[in-house]
Amino acid sequence: MDKVAYNRRSCSTVRRLSGGILRMAVLLDWLVDQHDLGLRVVAGSVADVEISWAHAIELVDPSPWLSGGELILTTGLRMPCSGHEQVAYIDRLTRAGAAALAFGVGIRFNEVPTRLAASCADLGLPLLEVPLATPFVAVTQAVARRIADERAKSLKSTIRTQRELTSAALRSGLEALVSRLARTLGAPVVILDESLEVTTASARSAELAAVARERLVTAGSGQRLVTVEGPSGPIELHGLVGRSMRRGWLAAEVGQHADPTSRIVLHHAISVATLYVDVPAEFEQLRSRMADTVLGLLLDPLTATPSVVAELRSFGFLADAPVTICALELASGEAARPRGGPRLRDSIEVSLREAGVPAALTLVDGRAVICVPATAHKAAVERIARASSDARGSAHWIVGVGQAMPAESASHGLASARRAARTARLEGQPVGWSDRLTLDGVLMDQQVRARIAELAGPIVAPILPDAAAAEQDLLATLSAFLDHNGSLEGAARAVGIHRHTLRHRLTKVEELTGLSLDIADNRIVLALALRTQGP
Repeated sequence: MDKVAYNRRSCSTVRRLSGGILRMAVLLDWLVDQHDLGLRVVAGSVADVEISWAHAIELVDPSPWLSGGELILTTGLRMPCSGHEQVAYIDRLTRAGAAALAFGVGIRFNEVPTRLAASCADLGLPLLEVPLATPFVAVTQAVARRIADERAKSLKSTIRTQRELTSAALRSGLEALVSRLARTLGAPVVILDESLEVTTASARSAELAAVARERLVTAGSGQRLVTVEGPSGPIELHGLVGRSMRRGWLAAEVGQHADPTSRIVLHHAISVATLYVDVPAEFEQLRSRMADTVLGLLLDPLTATPSVVAELRSFGFLADAPVTICALELASGEAARPRGGPRLRDSIEVSLREAGVPAALTLVDGRAVICVPATAHKAAVERIARASSDARGSAHWIVGVGQAMPAESASHGLASARRAARTARLEGQPVGWSDRLTLDGVLMDQQVRARIAELAGPIVAPILPDAAAAEQDLLATLSAFLDHNGSLEGAARAVGIHRHTLRHRLTKVEELTGLSLDIADNRIVLALALRTQGP
């Protein structure tokens, strides 16, 4: 059974799927209320209907490609005229878990087929009419923007609450931490020491303390998490494990429908409590996690807002000062997620801290990404390269150094750092500098970049990534092919696919762009187009 936390005010939901995966969803009635889309309800109710994505698909049987919760967009290009077949189509959608159907009129059908509408009404599947003037991509973008906005709000709220919890502990100790956590969760919280004596408790927590003590008496010495069903719902007992031993337990009622923010806040409080009862100096770890979250937001153009940029000041960055993004890539060019990424990231962080260089670090696809002040990038790169070369394991790393740019353009900085790393790999160098790449230097001129994007953009538009994995594969394949100067062997190894698969994808690229990759001028045009499209 799915567990759903519903937020009426924001017209969004957070759904907990089987296996513990969390995802954002958008309410269908909110989408219908976007008057610029011109959507009209034909059948069914849109109240409280959640959609996880808007998916355009014209197949007669799209069910194998659905995971549930989708708003299906179709113009009926392959829709059978038979009423019986139309009813069967709706039956397949409902069995696959589709949330709703949006039918585009004016292409093949001037109006929504009657039997289709009747079947939707019978099966309770909401049916919308999409006017000819509204492209499907506008609907998809509206859903994507809404999900991105809600995700950003959730992350910002989480960061704010984490800071409040940490500040409460620093100012007034565990009592303030427990009190603040209990208000956030809307449930009692208790901290017990290793002898199971209550050291700190929120209001109305006597019953929770009794249940926790009774259960922990039989808990194994190596357990870090114990769950038990309490009178008011599930209770989680988290071990406060310090450097050398367990220092106590934090018990909290988590309820049946714990939303992701509450879950993250709970684990943050557990970390703070652990550091408080063990070694308070370790609060530096919490600062690192916050920096990780902030950098993750900055690397997403949708969430790199001025308020997020301002958070960099908490980690030693100057306001409005440019930053440099450094990215680590495998010297082998392998696309697979490498081992040891978190350990290397921690080593780099310690090295930069020892050097007094402000930094925010995160992992992207298992590879460390580091943001440092542009004025300190040379000292930072020296430390990063040294830590990378000293890293244990078989992986060998290359450091790519991006162009200095405003923090809100961190995604562009990451892209330039990765290009520099790829060039360094081809040249056999341990460090690649974006500002030493002639083409990157030229493209830093915004007028030149904009003009090239205007001229060459339409050529690569068919292969730019969107919701479909196929376009993402084509883009990655073309980029690898161009980066390896047309070498099929090198490109296939970089992408991690067979040469035959690579040739098939490149043929598809030629079909979509209308350009032969055997012609050098065409490869130049494509390289320029890719460099100027997005980050």
